[in-house]
Amino acid sequence: MGLDHLHAWFIAHHDGLIAGAIIAAAIVAGLLLVRWLGQRALERDPEQVTWRAIIGRAFAKTFLFFIIAAAADSFSNYAALPHGLARIIDIAFIIAFAFQGAIWAREFILGLVGRRVAEENGGGTLGNAMAIIRVLVSVALFAIAIILILDNLGVNVTALVAGLGIGGIAIGLAAQGILRPVRGAFDPVRQAVQEGRHDPLRQQHWDRRTDRPQDDAHPLAHRRAADHGQHQAARARNP
Repeated sequence: MGLDHLHAWFIAHHDGLIAGAIIAAAIVAGLLLVRWLGQRALERDPEQVTWRAIIGRAFAKTFLFFIIAAAADSFSNYAALPHGLARIIDIAFIIAFAFQGAIWAREFILGLVGRRVAEENGGGTLGNAMAIIRVLVSVALFAIAIILILDNLGVNVTALVAGLGIGGIAIGLAAQGILRPVRGAFDPVRQAVQEGRHDPLRQQHWDRRTDRPQDDAHPLAHRRAADHGQHQAARARNP
Protein backbone atom coordinates (compact mmCIF):
# COMPACT_ATOMS: atom_id res chain seq x y z
CA MET A 1 0.00 0.00 0.00
CA GLY A 2 2.77 2.38 0.88
CA LEU A 3 4.68 1.61 -2.31
CA ASP A 4 1.55 2.06 -4.40
CA HIS A 5 0.90 5.44 -2.78
CA LEU A 6 4.50 6.51 -3.35
CA HIS A 7 4.34 5.40 -6.98
CA ALA A 8 1.12 7.32 -7.55
CA TRP A 9 2.62 10.43 -5.94
CA PHE A 10 5.71 10.14 -8.13
CA ILE A 11 3.60 9.82 -11.29
CA ALA A 12 1.49 12.83 -10.30
CA HIS A 13 4.49 15.09 -9.57
CA HIS A 14 7.17 13.80 -11.90
CA ASP A 15 7.33 17.10 -13.85
CA GLY A 16 7.93 19.08 -10.67
CA LEU A 17 10.47 16.54 -9.45
CA ILE A 18 12.47 16.79 -12.67
CA ALA A 19 12.34 20.62 -12.71
CA GLY A 20 13.29 20.81 -9.03
CA ALA A 21 16.21 18.44 -9.53
CA ILE A 22 17.54 20.48 -12.46
CA ILE A 23 17.27 23.77 -10.55
CA ALA A 24 18.82 22.22 -7.44
CA ALA A 25 21.75 20.92 -9.49
CA ALA A 26 22.22 24.38 -11.03
CA ILE A 27 22.26 26.00 -7.59
CA VAL A 28 24.83 23.51 -6.31
CA ALA A 29 27.02 24.07 -9.37
CA GLY A 30 26.71 27.85 -9.12
CA LEU A 31 27.55 28.03 -5.41
CA LEU A 32 30.47 25.63 -5.81
CA LEU A 33 31.74 27.82 -8.65
CA VAL A 34 31.44 30.92 -6.45
CA ARG A 35 33.40 29.20 -3.68
CA TRP A 36 36.06 28.04 -6.14
CA LEU A 37 36.45 31.55 -7.56
CA GLY A 38 36.84 32.92 -4.04
CA GLN A 39 39.54 30.39 -3.26
CA ARG A 40 41.34 31.24 -6.52
CA ALA A 41 41.25 34.94 -5.65
CA LEU A 42 42.81 34.18 -2.26
CA GLU A 43 45.53 32.08 -3.86
CA ARG A 44 46.46 34.93 -6.22
CA ASP A 45 46.58 37.49 -3.42
CA PRO A 46 47.42 35.83 -0.09
CA GLU A 47 48.01 39.22 1.55
CA GLN A 48 44.42 40.26 0.71
CA VAL A 49 45.26 43.80 -0.36
CA THR A 50 42.94 43.91 -3.39
CA TRP A 51 39.17 44.12 -3.55
CA ARG A 52 39.05 40.85 -5.46
CA ALA A 53 40.84 39.05 -2.63
CA ILE A 54 38.61 40.62 0.03
CA ILE A 55 35.44 39.56 -1.78
CA GLY A 56 37.01 36.20 -2.57
CA ARG A 57 37.75 35.70 1.12
CA ALA A 58 34.05 35.99 1.86
CA PHE A 59 32.91 33.71 -0.96
CA ALA A 60 35.56 31.13 -0.09
CA LYS A 61 33.70 30.64 3.22
CA THR A 62 30.61 29.26 1.46
CA PHE A 63 29.88 26.11 3.44
CA LEU A 64 28.55 22.84 2.09
CA PHE A 65 25.61 22.84 4.51
CA PHE A 66 24.30 26.07 3.00
CA ILE A 67 24.78 24.74 -0.53
CA ILE A 68 22.82 21.58 0.27
CA ALA A 69 20.09 23.50 2.13
CA ALA A 70 19.65 25.97 -0.74
CA ALA A 71 19.42 23.16 -3.28
CA ALA A 72 16.98 21.19 -1.12
CA ASP A 73 14.76 24.24 -0.59
CA SER A 74 14.55 24.94 -4.32
CA PHE A 75 13.79 21.27 -4.97
CA SER A 76 11.07 21.33 -2.32
CA ASN A 77 9.39 24.34 -3.92
CA TYR A 78 8.99 22.52 -7.24
CA ALA A 79 8.53 18.93 -6.13
CA ALA A 80 5.43 19.45 -3.93
CA LEU A 81 6.86 17.41 -1.06
CA PRO A 82 4.72 16.46 1.96
CA HIS A 83 4.09 19.38 4.29
CA GLY A 84 6.12 18.00 7.19
CA LEU A 85 9.20 17.29 5.09
CA ALA A 86 8.92 20.63 3.26
CA ARG A 87 8.73 22.46 6.60
CA ILE A 88 11.88 20.74 7.87
CA ILE A 89 13.75 21.70 4.69
CA ASP A 90 12.47 25.27 4.97
CA ILE A 91 13.69 25.58 8.56
CA ALA A 92 17.07 24.15 7.61
CA PHE A 93 17.39 26.67 4.78
CA ILE A 94 16.45 29.60 7.05
CA ILE A 95 19.12 28.59 9.57
CA ALA A 96 21.74 27.94 6.90
CA PHE A 97 21.04 31.19 5.04
CA ALA A 98 21.15 33.35 8.19
CA PHE A 99 24.45 31.91 9.39
CA GLN A 100 25.97 31.91 5.91
CA GLY A 101 25.06 35.57 5.48
CA ALA A 102 26.66 36.36 8.84
CA ILE A 103 29.82 34.50 7.81
CA TRP A 104 30.00 36.32 4.46
CA ALA A 105 29.56 39.70 6.16
CA ARG A 106 32.09 38.82 8.88
CA GLU A 107 34.78 37.84 6.39
CA PHE A 108 34.18 40.92 4.25
CA ILE A 109 34.36 43.32 7.21
CA LEU A 110 37.45 41.64 8.66
CA GLY A 111 39.01 41.72 5.19
CA LEU A 112 38.51 45.50 5.03
CA VAL A 113 39.93 45.95 8.51
CA GLY A 114 42.88 43.68 7.70
CA ARG A 115 43.61 45.72 4.59
CA ARG A 116 43.72 48.89 6.69
CA VAL A 117 46.05 47.19 9.18
CA ALA A 118 48.33 46.15 6.32
CA GLU A 119 48.47 49.77 5.15
CA GLU A 120 49.62 50.75 8.67
CA ASN A 121 52.23 47.94 8.66
CA GLY A 122 50.50 46.14 11.49
CA GLY A 123 50.72 49.08 13.87
CA GLY A 124 48.24 51.62 15.15
CA THR A 125 45.04 51.14 17.07
CA LEU A 126 43.54 48.72 14.56
CA GLY A 127 46.51 46.38 14.63
CA ASN A 128 46.58 46.29 18.43
CA ALA A 129 42.82 45.76 18.76
CA MET A 130 42.34 43.29 15.88
CA ALA A 131 41.44 40.40 18.20
CA ILE A 132 38.81 42.45 20.02
CA ILE A 133 37.38 43.75 16.76
CA ARG A 134 37.12 40.19 15.42
CA VAL A 135 35.17 39.12 18.52
CA LEU A 136 32.84 42.14 18.44
CA VAL A 137 32.07 41.75 14.74
CA SER A 138 31.41 38.03 15.15
CA VAL A 139 29.13 38.51 18.15
CA ALA A 140 27.15 41.30 16.48
CA LEU A 141 26.62 39.50 13.18
CA PHE A 142 25.73 36.13 14.68
CA ALA A 143 23.34 37.84 17.11
CA ILE A 144 21.58 39.40 14.12
CA ALA A 145 21.50 36.00 12.42
CA ILE A 146 19.90 34.37 15.47
CA ILE A 147 17.28 37.12 15.67
CA LEU A 148 16.43 36.65 11.99
CA ILE A 149 16.12 32.88 12.47
CA LEU A 150 13.83 33.23 15.48
CA ASP A 151 11.73 35.87 13.74
CA ASN A 152 11.24 33.67 10.66
CA LEU A 153 10.28 30.77 12.90
CA GLY A 154 7.49 32.81 14.44
CA VAL A 155 9.15 33.70 17.75
CA ASN A 156 8.46 37.15 19.22
CA VAL A 157 11.87 38.82 19.26
CA THR A 158 10.81 42.32 20.39
CA ALA A 159 12.19 41.97 23.91
CA LEU A 160 15.33 40.28 22.62
CA VAL A 161 15.99 43.09 20.13
CA ALA A 162 15.45 45.70 22.82
CA GLY A 163 17.85 43.95 25.18
CA LEU A 164 20.50 43.53 22.54
CA GLY A 165 20.09 47.15 21.50
CA ILE A 166 20.73 48.39 25.02
CA GLY A 167 23.69 46.03 25.37
CA GLY A 168 25.05 47.16 22.02
CA ILE A 169 24.88 50.81 23.02
CA ALA A 170 26.75 50.07 26.24
CA ILE A 171 29.43 48.09 24.42
CA GLY A 172 29.73 50.78 21.74
CA LEU A 173 30.24 53.53 24.30
CA ALA A 174 32.82 51.45 26.16
CA ALA A 175 34.74 50.53 22.99
CA GLN A 176 34.33 53.70 20.93
CA GLY A 177 38.07 54.40 21.11
CA ILE A 178 38.75 51.00 19.58
CA LEU A 179 35.94 51.08 17.02
CA ARG A 180 36.65 54.60 15.74
CA PRO A 181 39.47 53.45 13.43
CA VAL A 182 37.19 50.73 12.02
CA ARG A 183 35.18 53.42 10.28
CA GLY A 184 38.35 54.46 8.50
CA ALA A 185 38.58 51.00 6.97
CA PHE A 186 35.46 51.80 4.94
CA ASP A 187 36.94 55.03 3.55
CA PRO A 188 37.91 53.35 0.24
CA VAL A 189 34.30 52.25 -0.24
CA ARG A 190 32.97 55.74 0.46
CA GLN A 191 35.58 57.37 -1.76
CA ALA A 192 34.78 54.97 -4.60
CA VAL A 193 31.08 55.86 -4.37
CA GLN A 194 31.84 59.59 -4.33
CA GLU A 195 34.20 59.33 -7.29
CA GLY A 196 31.55 57.41 -9.18
CA ARG A 197 29.06 60.23 -8.59
CA HIS A 198 31.49 62.92 -9.75
CA ASP A 199 33.34 61.17 -12.53
CA PRO A 200 34.68 63.59 -15.18
CA LEU A 201 34.77 60.73 -17.69
CA ARG A 202 30.99 60.72 -17.72
CA GLN A 203 30.93 64.27 -19.14
CA GLN A 204 33.51 63.36 -21.77
CA HIS A 205 31.50 60.28 -22.70
CA TRP A 206 28.36 62.41 -23.07
CA ASP A 207 30.20 64.91 -25.24
CA ARG A 208 31.38 62.13 -27.54
CA ARG A 209 27.88 60.68 -27.78
CA THR A 210 26.40 64.06 -28.75
CA ASP A 211 29.25 64.65 -31.26
CA ARG A 212 30.28 67.98 -29.82
CA PRO A 213 33.54 69.06 -28.20
CA GLN A 214 33.66 69.65 -24.50
CA ASP A 215 34.46 73.35 -24.97
CA ASP A 216 31.11 73.86 -26.73
CA ALA A 217 29.11 72.27 -23.95
CA HIS A 218 27.94 75.71 -22.67
CA PRO A 219 27.22 78.04 -25.65
CA LEU A 220 25.48 80.63 -23.47
CA ALA A 221 28.60 81.10 -21.39
CA HIS A 222 30.73 81.51 -24.55
CA ARG A 223 28.27 84.09 -25.93
CA ARG A 224 28.42 86.12 -22.72
CA ALA A 225 32.19 86.00 -22.76
CA ALA A 226 32.25 87.21 -26.39
CA ASP A 227 29.85 90.07 -25.64
CA HIS A 228 31.97 91.09 -22.67
CA GLY A 229 35.09 91.09 -24.84
CA GLN A 230 33.43 93.27 -27.50
CA HIS A 231 32.25 95.69 -24.82
CA GLN A 232 35.76 95.99 -23.41
CA ALA A 233 37.20 96.59 -26.88
CA ALA A 234 34.64 99.33 -27.59
CA ARG A 235 35.50 101.11 -24.35
CA ALA A 236 39.20 100.92 -25.18
CA ARG A 237 38.60 102.61 -28.60
CA ASN A 238 36.37 105.32 -27.11
CA PRO A 239 37.84 106.30 -23.74
